[in-house]
Amino acid sequence: MFPSPFPQRESATLLTHPAQFWHSWPPNQAKSGPRQFIYQPGSHCNLSSCSIPAQIVYFTATAMPYPLEKLQYGLRRRLRELATPFEAYFLQRAAPNYYGFQPLQKLRAIKSAWFMKDEDNNLHKIIQPKHPENSEDLILNLVRDKVIFHAISPDIISSTIFDDFRFASKAVCFNECVLDPTFVYNYLNAVERFRELILFDSSFESENAAKMLCNSTALRGLKRFVAKDSTFPSTTWWIKAFVEAKCTSLDMFLVKRVSLSVFDIDKEVVLKFIKDQPAGFTLSIGLSDEMQWHDIIETSQNLFETEHFECYDGTFYSGTYKKVHISYGTGNKNNRCYILRD
Repeated sequence: MFPSPFPQRESATLLTHPAQFWHSWPPNQAKSGPRQFIYQPGSHCNLSSCSIPAQIVYFTATAMPYPLEKLQYGLRRRLRELATPFEAYFLQRAAPNYYGFQPLQKLRAIKSAWFMKDEDNNLHKIIQPKHPENSEDLILNLVRDKVIFHAISPDIISSTIFDDFRFASKAVCFNECVLDPTFVYNYLNAVERFRELILFDSSFESENAAKMLCNSTALRGLKRFVAKDSTFPSTTWWIKAFVEAKCTSLDMFLVKRVSLSVFDIDKEVVLKFIKDQPAGFTLSIGLSDEMQWHDIIETSQNLFETEHFECYDGTFYSGTYKKVHISYGTGNKNNRCYILRD
């Protein structure tokens, strides 16, 4: 019926997504027939605020709904025992007054988290600040500042990364990663938002994986997109995807060490992408050192030396203008700048 964002585990096949529930009008009060509501992480809804009686269910491995209120107390306790901190937190948010789902899941705000895979394919989690050494509680970590993923690849069981983490960070950085749809799916179910997306020498396994990220609610309000030495999808793909996703919040779109193919994009798409962003937006393109400057000028002119843009020296326009900055070479000694005309 409804897909579960949690992979099924042999030790907990009873539990897939305890934070989902079915919200229906009682038959004797229905005016326009039953309706369904699926609770998803990040949607701030709980039953204590509902004025209309609701039926709470969890979904088993066969996707058959079963009312939690009919679940015996002992089975509720077992459900709570099998839940990860992440699952328990949303289960309690969905049904805060149900007996059997205690103890209350503890939430701890932390500044940053770093997830990395070593040469032996072992996953390491480093958080700042660290937990007290004598703490035995199962804590759900809420990351507030920055999240870094290093050397993550499809052979990592990504669900194990997110069992005890929730992300409301300012920035997320992927360094030397290959991101597949399963990882992106699990990450998006653990994230509330981020304002900066950084891709260093990273790629997505497929366009679908990248599109899942681009179209997610977590990217609404994205301020900065930064990519360096990232191979797939291309810069032009990201620009088109942001246009299709109706992204209108960017202050900076910055790519480094890209090829001349970055200019192989429809003029109208680029124009719409820049126009859709707020005042002061900058599209910054850093070309690979292998390029020749005269080729860069000739190719970029086709896009930006039109009636919509004006070439300038990069110094005298205020921050309210929307700008394009093209650079090449060590220290960006060679550059070309444009502003969008009103």
